Amino acid sequence: MNFVKVAMETPDIQPILVPVDFTAESEAALLFANQLSVREERPLVVLHVTHDNGHNGTMYRRQAEKDSMLPLHEIAEREMEDFMKGVRDEHADLEALKSAQTMVVDGLPATRILEVARSINAGHIVVGSSERGRLSRILNSSVSVSLAKDSPIPLTVIHSKFQGSESDKMQARPSTR
Repeated sequence: MNFVKVAMETPDIQPILVPVDFTAESEAALLFANQLSVREERPLVVLHVTHDNGHNGTMYRRQAEKDSMLPLHEIAEREMEDFMKGVRDEHADLEALKSAQTMVVDGLPATRILEVARSINAGHIVVGSSERGRLSRILNSSVSVSLAKDSPIPLTVIHSKFQGSESDKMQARPSTR
């Protein structure tokens, strides 16, 4: 089932959008979103935004070494497949992950995340964030900070410490503004 198409045609279905960059923080966000998905009976849409800014070339290096002649977007799609397979294999008991739909789009991450969220009528965005110091956050604006400032959609920011254990399932509550 192509959920993105169904969501656009059925406005009462509001998926949970999980932007990922294939890091531990992304996995933590995806595990939290899985719990939210089950609790709220909403499907998951996992999104990766490719952003070739000339400084981020190392992000796709692992896959690029195997497929050096592929376009960046195609390398990112393969990275998404590998990331999702790894998460699904490690957490085979999590039902929402099995049916999660994936998307890879190009653009500026914060802007494209919000565009995709609107286009699929997302009811919630769950994003991972690394724990950085205050000075680092000021000097290097992160996607999660940009989303927190600009998102009209409820947003939950998860740090990599979230592991999705049984006790966390009972305590996890999204904080929205």
